[in-house]
Formats: sequence, C-alpha cells, structure tokens
Amino acid sequence: MHQGQIITLWITSIYGEMQLDTKTGLLTECCSLNGVNFGVARLGNDVTTSIVDFGQQGPYAQFGVFQTPPPLWAGESPQYYGLDQINVAFPTCVSQTKATMEARYDAFMQYTNQSAGQTVRLYLPFLVRVGDPACPW
Repeated sequence: MHQGQIITLWITSIYGEMQLDTKTGLLTECCSLNGVNFGVARLGNDVTTSIVDFGQQGPYAQFGVFQTPPPLWAGESPQYYGLDQINVAFPTCVSQTKATMEARYDAFMQYTNQSAGQTVRLYLPFLVRVGDPACPW
C-alpha cells in the first residue's frame, strides 16, 4: 500500500455507541473515533520511537506510531454479516521533503490476547514512492 490509500479494516466490534442509519439500515458509529495506529518495521527490524515520534502513548509506543487520520466511515459491514468495518486513509509521513527514491517498509498492527498471553502481528507492505512525502526513518 502507499501513503493516503484508502484501506478497510474488519473487526468484531466497534468500541463506543452505534446508532441506526435510517437510509442504509446499518448501525454506524455515532461518536468520533481516533485514527488507527500502526507500528513500522524495515528489513525485519522495528523502527524505534527515537526515530519515529508522533507523540503517541500506548501499546505501539515501543515501536513508534504511524497513525491514520480519523476514520472516513465506521459501522456494520454491509458485505459481511457480523463484522464491523472501519474505512481509513493509510497514514502519510509528516515531511515537507519529497522522496527521491523508492523505499519499502512494513506497517503492522499488533494484537494481544490477554487471557492466553499470545501476541500476533499483522504486517502490511508499505511503499514510499518517488514524489511522496519522505519518511524520516
């Protein structure tokens, strides 16, 4: 994926209040959601917070945080019964400098099952194209 690309995330529940959209018949998020956080890795190594600093705290702080803007839409998935959907624009690097050569990274989401003590990551290939805002990593 690339900076600014629209991505869809499916989850089993959206935290917060939902309300019925009378036009679609679907439950949609009524309250504002925060952006979605991704950690960043390159060549199999996590990018550290000393290199990536978006002023974020929480489970991704140890990896650095790459955060999307607030979701474009969130609610019941119209395609998959029982799943909720969040549509977001993939994060954009905060830089006035434009990339002069292609760079490849992995953005990741990390999930921990507290009762089982298991942690898994979902990696998404991330490409910085020539002319995109350069990532300072």
